[in-house]
Amino acid sequence: MGDIRNPYDILPELVEDLRSQVDVLVLMSHLGIQDDFQIAKEIPAIDVILGSHTHHLFREGHVINDVQIAAAGKYGQYVGEVHLTIDEEKKILKHSAKAIPTETMTAFTEDEQEINSYLERGHELLKEKEVADLPFSLSLDIFNEHSFIQVALEAVKERGKTEAAILNSGLFLTEIPKGRVNQDQLHTALPHPMHLLNVTLGGNDLIRLVLEIEKNRNFLRNYPMKRMGFRGKIFGQMVYNGITYDSINHQVFWKNKPIDLNKNYTFTTVDHLMFVPFFPTIEIAGKNEFLFPEFIRSVVGDYLKAHYPIK
Repeated sequence: MGDIRNPYDILPELVEDLRSQVDVLVLMSHLGIQDDFQIAKEIPAIDVILGSHTHHLFREGHVINDVQIAAAGKYGQYVGEVHLTIDEEKKILKHSAKAIPTETMTAFTEDEQEINSYLERGHELLKEKEVADLPFSLSLDIFNEHSFIQVALEAVKERGKTEAAILNSGLFLTEIPKGRVNQDQLHTALPHPMHLLNVTLGGNDLIRLVLEIEKNRNFLRNYPMKRMGFRGKIFGQMVYNGITYDSINHQVFWKNKPIDLNKNYTFTTVDHLMFVPFFPTIEIAGKNEFLFPEFIRSVVGDYLKAHYPIK
């Protein structure tokens, strides 16, 4: 997972090490507005905090404990600007910050052309990276013999080394046609920056999770989704692999066997399902393991490469 530490434990040490080596100390924070405020209160040796994560906007900046805090909202709607006046002894005499609305800035045709050229070049580079040769198309129809989501469920099970998986059909934006498959197709079909998640639940909790899913099924089918890394339009259908639900008798089965209330069960899904509010059992009762570093499209690509190699 990399070197992940509590910011309140590591920041004082980092600031102490760096302060004497620099003229200005800037913290680029992805912790959110409340943590930025707290850090400014506790560590005044930081000169500037550039904040993000909570998408907050300070039109004229914000100052706490003489620490200049700046934040420019989201979606490129503003451009942030920080001004520091520093004397010959490298002491900050004045500081200010502001956020400038991009709609008030001059737009140049050549800028849009340059941006589009980067996008086109990115597509070209991804198209050059072929990963598999499919003998059939992957359909968005979840009941199709060669359903995209069913192949993806097999892929995430294989990556998670589990016997079951759960995904929502809204993740899959385009079909993958028969023939050579490249990274551009995978990125277009699965653009979400989502990691996989192994969830371990006791028998009772697994039953409760499935009941949460079934209760929300019709509501989520056409539910419009935004944020949290979701790049689709609707949440879609919830699809199981290795888990079945008998809606008449309200029973849950694991690989066609009734759930044992005294056992633990582990399935693989995307981290997105832990962050949405519809299935609280995952976060509250689950023993959850994030699988890094791949996004779901990379996992699917690796699976296709292994099972349908280019010859």
